[in-house]
Amino acid sequence: MNSNPEDIAQFEKSISTLKGMLLKLTGRPRVLIVEDDPNDKFIFEREIRKFQCVYEFAEDGQEAIQKIASGSYDFVFLDMLMPKFSGSQVLQQTTNLKNGARVIIVTGQSDAPWMPEALRGGADMALGKPISFDKLKLFLTPI
Repeated sequence: MNSNPEDIAQFEKSISTLKGMLLKLTGRPRVLIVEDDPNDKFIFEREIRKFQCVYEFAEDGQEAIQKIASGSYDFVFLDMLMPKFSGSQVLQQTTNLKNGARVIIVTGQSDAPWMPEALRGGADMALGKPISFDKLKLFLTPI
């Protein structure tokens, strides 16, 4: 990602919008974590436990689509490279099912050629791996 002032301003605006949503929540944020790699799952769970969230995992794209269709989430952290359906395919198939959930792409490839398309296709933001407390804090704590 570029570090030009316009990108930084847009990023800060997006974070502010997401934090504002959290302030309006009456309960704890509900989070779906779509991750197939056991090591990344372990790191994600270790970090997300530091917040008072209700969270669950989907291990592949097909399970993610089913959970998004039947659940109600505030945030979906979506890995892009998964078995059965890619993160891009999950975005395509769930655009109308998200019910206001914010989708955050989680990837180890921040300069991937598919990133702009994924952001245009329904993702709200992208985070690089590994996931950390500081990165999650941007989304999961009130202002």
